[in-house]
Amino acid sequence: MFYTDRLEEVPETIHVIDKNLRLLTLLEITETQYEFPLVLPDEHSRSVKEKLRKIGYDGKKKLVVLNVGAAWKTKRWFAENWVELINMLKPQDLFLLILWGNEEEKVLAEEVKEKSQVPLSPDFSLKEVMALVKESSLLISGDTFALQVACAFFRLVVGIFGPTNPGRNGPFSPQDRVAFHEMECSYCYKRSCSSLECLKKITPKEVAALSIQLLEENA
Repeated sequence: MFYTDRLEEVPETIHVIDKNLRLLTLLEITETQYEFPLVLPDEHSRSVKEKLRKIGYDGKKKLVVLNVGAAWKTKRWFAENWVELINMLKPQDLFLLILWGNEEEKVLAEEVKEKSQVPLSPDFSLKEVMALVKESSLLISGDTFALQVACAFFRLVVGIFGPTNPGRNGPFSPQDRVAFHEMECSYCYKRSCSSLECLKKITPKEVAALSIQLLEENA
């Protein structure tokens, strides 16, 4: 009851950034450009580079970050799919790195590491994760923090989307790619699901093809 100006209802089909920008129309401001003038202190970039150097990254190869974690179980792709994807990307002469967040995500990441022999990311602070993503040539990720950071820094992204709408939550740059299969139950935004059919439909071959195509187009 304390609001004096209200915006007409904005459809959930548009990107959430555009949805928020439309609030400015109440001030007679029209803005459609997505810009994130994020500035990271150099110390975080230096710290990340040093930690990467210790696990074998010398900066000569393209850094591809595989973000296997997500807060919701329904957003987490399966370990066996990550391993198969990694095996398809290995011939591309890239430096692959598995990124994780909390301890639950680390369990998944360690399983992928054991089966793929790809290094696990060191312990990073939140700002260091942002610096890592900024350092990368490509991020492959579900709908989670790292993906949004990559988009903000205009890094190449391949998104893996299950229960959430990539048109609303996904990468917004025309150059980016999304692996998503619309189903009758799509856009459910459920945090638990007995079938996870939306994630099962996304194949490693599909994600590998999108990733390689994106890297080649931006060589």
